[in-house]
Amino acid sequence: MNFLDWFPILLWPAALLYALVCTLIVLWTTKEPTTRQYVVAILAIPAIPIENYLLTNSGESLALLFDSYFAFVVVGAFCCAAFFPVYFSRWTVASRPGVLILCALLGPALLFFGSNVLIQDYALTRLVVEGAVSRLSVEKVSRRATEYQVTIETKRFWTTPLLFETLHVGDRVRAEIGKGSQYTFKLERIPGTG
Repeated sequence: MNFLDWFPILLWPAALLYALVCTLIVLWTTKEPTTRQYVVAILAIPAIPIENYLLTNSGESLALLFDSYFAFVVVGAFCCAAFFPVYFSRWTVASRPGVLILCALLGPALLFFGSNVLIQDYALTRLVVEGAVSRLSVEKVSRRATEYQVTIETKRFWTTPLLFETLHVGDRVRAEIGKGSQYTFKLERIPGTG
């Protein structure tokens, strides 16, 4: 296994450790609220390329897919939690009404979207589809990663590149599909056909 195979697995423990270290740095370095905001903004810069990586490569593996939806949950929970300290003026921010509106609108939406997909994919039973592969397609959407789609009978689902490469039109398969993301989690060929 190379680093890119381990990256999705190690992402959240590394992110939590980085957040803890950054919190300690912010608390120890300055007591002035304005300076503290600048330090927090500078320390948050590494999150930008990581989020970009998750958004552009979420379809490459099921671990990255989980990470990208879990990122929505984390950001949504942070926005919801940040609303109350800003509202009660424990945190001084440059534009208090703007931050309150952003947290009130963005937080619950991201939290609901991410948790809804994760619950449907991992907590509920998966959708089981049997039939012949009628179409295989690859789509490139702007800067996002290439999306691999497989159509079983008449229903279209998404899949990872490794699984996509093993399929051929006409194969008869039995697939387990995540109800939230519509991704193929498990696929097996039906013996004696295809």
